[in-house]
Amino acid sequence: MDDTPRINLDVPRYDQSQFIGRLRHFFGITDWRLCFKTDRELEEVKELLERYRHGQEPPGTTEEKIWYAKRAYESAFHPDTGDKQNVIGRMCFQVPGGMILTGAMLTFYKSTSAVVFWQWANQSFNALVNFTNRNAKSPLSETQLAVAYVSATGAALATALGLKSFLAGRASTLLQVDACESGVGAVLLQIGNKELQPVAYFSAKFQPHQRAYSTIEKEALALVLALEHFDVYVGQTSQVVTVYSDHNPLVYLQAMKNHNTRLMRWTLRLQPYNFKIQYIAGKENVLADSLSRV
Repeated sequence: MDDTPRINLDVPRYDQSQFIGRLRHFFGITDWRLCFKTDRELEEVKELLERYRHGQEPPGTTEEKIWYAKRAYESAFHPDTGDKQNVIGRMCFQVPGGMILTGAMLTFYKSTSAVVFWQWANQSFNALVNFTNRNAKSPLSETQLAVAYVSATGAALATALGLKSFLAGRASTLLQVDACESGVGAVLLQIGNKELQPVAYFSAKFQPHQRAYSTIEKEALALVLALEHFDVYVGQTSQVVTVYSDHNPLVYLQAMKNHNTRLMRWTLRLQPYNFKIQYIAGKENVLADSLSRV
C-alpha cells in the first residue's frame, strides 16, 4: 500500500456533492448486517483504523478492507465521543427496527390501547436513535431531553388518536354477499360522494361436498369466505362493517343458538370480525348474485 495514496479517514468514501454519492453513503451506514457485528469484531476494526492512521497497518491490508473497517466503525461508534453506541440506536438498526414498528402499527390499530402502545414504542425508538446520534459537542440537559421526548410522543399520540376518531366517523364499509347452488360472490363497497363505490370483488366455486349444504349453510359459508378474503380491509378495523344479504335467516346467525355444528364452527371463525348483517331484497343484491354465478 506504500505506492498508493493514503485514504483520508475523516471524509466519506463517496462524493457528497453528488446525489449518487450521498445515496451510496446512506446505504452504507444503514446496512442492517452491521447490527450483528460482535464487540470483538468492532474493537478489531477500531484498532485497524488506529494503526492505519499511524501507518502501522498489517502488511497486505487492502484499501477495500480499510473502507469496510471505516464503515463498520462508523456504524457503531459515536463520531464525536468515540463511545460505542447501543445497538438499537445505531443507524444500521433503522431498517429492521423500522420494519418491525411499521408492521406493528399497520397491523395493530383496531383498539385505542394498541394505537397508544405502538405510537409510544415508535416515538421512543425515534427518540433513542436521535439521542444516540446526537451532536455531543452541544450537550442537552436532562430537562431539555425530557421535554423533547414528552412533546414528540404526545404529539404523535394526539395525531394518531385524533385521526383514528375522525376517519372512523366518516368512512363506511359495506359488504354484499350471496350464494347460489354452485358458488359464492361478494363485493366490498364504500360510500364516496354520497354514492356506493365498489372497492373489490370476490367469487369462488363450491367444492362438490359443499354443494350438498343447506341454503343457510351456503349463505353462512359465503359470509365466512368473503370476510376472510377481504381481511386486509375489514379484519383490523374498529368500525362496524355492514354486511348485506338477501337471505333473511342469515341476519340472526350471530344471535341464534345453533345445534348445527357446522354453523357453530363458522360462527367461531367470524368472531374476530366487527360486523352486522342486514337483509336486502334479492333485486338489490345484483352484484354479489352475479359474482356467485361466475
